[in-house]
Amino acid sequence: MKRLRVLRRWFTRRIGFDRLLCLALLIGFAALRVADPAPVEEIRVRTFDFFQRIDPREKKTPSPVTIVDIDDKSLEKIGQWPWPRTRIADLITELTRLGAIVIAFDVVFSEPDRLNPADAADTFRNLDEDTRAKLRALPSNDQIFADAIRASRVVLGESGAAEELATLDKTLPVT
Repeated sequence: MKRLRVLRRWFTRRIGFDRLLCLALLIGFAALRVADPAPVEEIRVRTFDFFQRIDPREKKTPSPVTIVDIDDKSLEKIGQWPWPRTRIADLITELTRLGAIVIAFDVVFSEPDRLNPADAADTFRNLDEDTRAKLRALPSNDQIFADAIRASRVVLGESGAAEELATLDKTLPVT
């Protein structure tokens, strides 16, 4: 019994029940925030909205961002997607010429362009060998695309998986 009293006295002097209660509340609130049940989320969102109404964020200078969207009008004018990489390379070159600082694509260019001249030489029928040789001598659309990316600041999308799904295609140009 005496040891219990000594322990209680030591605990009261060193830590105190108030601090222990505050620590328990802090842990409880942190656990509640991590769990984020619907009522807590609703209170959090409404509080944020309330603060935005009281003191809204000051409008900064307009950011010089332009989104170039491939929409239905673009598809009607230029043709179905995917466009040849040469067309996308021309787009990159023109945007860079117009002063684009960064160009970002939310498209993954995972396979070689199906309209590469060498592939066309092998695909088209009734071509004479001279024309086939000229087509094979042309640079690939992927190489033209890689050169345009290299000459500008371009951010490309990427996809990934936990495991390797296929072998690396070493025929594609490296930017």
